[in-house]
Amino acid sequence: MKGIDYFFGVSYLYPREFNEDGSIALAGGLESVNQSIYSRLITPKGSRFMSREYGSYLHLLAFEPNDAVLHGLLKYFIPEALSGEKRIRFRSVDIVNSSENQVDCYVNYTLRSTQEQGTLIYPFYKGDQ
Repeated sequence: MKGIDYFFGVSYLYPREFNEDGSIALAGGLESVNQSIYSRLITPKGSRFMSREYGSYLHLLAFEPNDAVLHGLLKYFIPEALSGEKRIRFRSVDIVNSSENQVDCYVNYTLRSTQEQGTLIYPFYKGDQ
């Protein structure tokens, strides 16, 4: 690993993709951090056998009405899920209604090692579509 990948690591690209030479595509740098954040948000908390604290409770909100209560719960559960991601310092989450069945969560963070600011847009889809 060289340069920026030394700080953030390298992981398999998700969803899995292949390079032109047939090798598995890798994610490095900020892409690796964003994939890790996304993975924490989509994984139900307690579902990883040896890491029960990994994940979030967002799956419990899939059938909640799209109202201020849902927005408040998203603003509570997202930082809680990201507390285990040691490469970032969580700054804020902004909630925007994209449609009746989709809420976009703008997760704002700062990389601890470089102080670079990043944003991940997490689309939260409602289950009652």
